[in-house]
Amino acid sequence: MLYKNSYCKSLTKINIPNSVTNIGDRTFKNCESLTSINIPDGVTNIENSAFESCNSLVKINIPDSVTNIEFGAFYACESLTCIYIPDSVTTIDSGAFGNCNNIPSKIKSDIIKRFGKEVFESWPLLILSAESAKTR
Repeated sequence: MLYKNSYCKSLTKINIPNSVTNIGDRTFKNCESLTSINIPDGVTNIENSAFESCNSLVKINIPDSVTNIEFGAFYACESLTCIYIPDSVTTIDSGAFGNCNNIPSKIKSDIIKRFGKEVFESWPLLILSAESAKTR
């Protein structure tokens, strides 16, 4: 399992070892320069926010071994234009691809048919004034 490696802003490529079966929570969050990732066969789960805000990531090829993509896994990957999700994926949590606004509508449509529109929902933001925060 890979664990948090957050805020790796200069990392551009990742070759995950074949021995990895789970990409942990926030492992590559905010790797803003990441353009390429190789997710090997054998990975079965991509956890919460694993690739959140990897703004330069253009393409994701999910291997056939993956069955679960958790909440916000690819949230705000703004450059993402190509996703392959195999039939082996049985669960994609809400917001997994939220704020990925450059995904072509055909790909979005196919994913929505399989998993529902919640997959592309943005996370709700709670905005409190200073006064209302004091009363909580």
